[in-house]
Amino acid sequence: MSGIAMGGASNITLYNAMTIDVGSSANVTKLNIGLPSVMVHPVTTDATITLAATKDLSGSQPVWGTLYNDQFALIVNPTGVGSVTISSHTATQGIESAFNNVYLAIPAVAVDASWGDADGFGNTYTSAGYIGVRDFMTSDTMLIALSGTTSIDVGTSAGVTVLNIVLPTAVINPTGVNITAPLALGSIKDFSDNQQLLGSMNMSGFTATMTGSMQVMSH
Repeated sequence: MSGIAMGGASNITLYNAMTIDVGSSANVTKLNIGLPSVMVHPVTTDATITLAATKDLSGSQPVWGTLYNDQFALIVNPTGVGSVTISSHTATQGIESAFNNVYLAIPAVAVDASWGDADGFGNTYTSAGYIGVRDFMTSDTMLIALSGTTSIDVGTSAGVTVLNIVLPTAVINPTGVNITAPLALGSIKDFSDNQQLLGSMNMSGFTATMTGSMQVMSH
């Protein structure tokens, strides 16, 4: 992400204990972090999402798009007992992280969030457009449970850079919280042009498990 901007009311609050230990076994060194609890509350966030062959993201590859949200709240490790073990790959560069009793919690606050494409598409719809949710709500705090190991690698071939992520196992909404997500399109990132909603997605009593890997790149 580049060009990240947040409103003045944004804040991050840390609480509960944090521990850091480093150990080695059979020539493998790992960092173990007993996580504190972290409340992340960004307000009016804008960011550009891109990949590049340069570490400062100054390359000429097209950006993926832009992200915007009016507010968001996320609590990392709300139970205060989770930990993450971090190491490199055995023989190559790259990051591996193992999760133990780690949860993410999303409080029940109304959220507007959009993904923007600055140059549109085709020969007609060439102005910026945005898709996302308006007044996304959960009936109570929603939990996401993380377990297993994730890894992150970035590589470039023939001028194209790709991000490869092996995902941890994420169990989404294990407590069955209800979700209401009005789906919106607009020419303005906060949907203040009030175009007709695509519809409203309502989910109740569901639990989903996500795992596997993905590669992400621009066109």
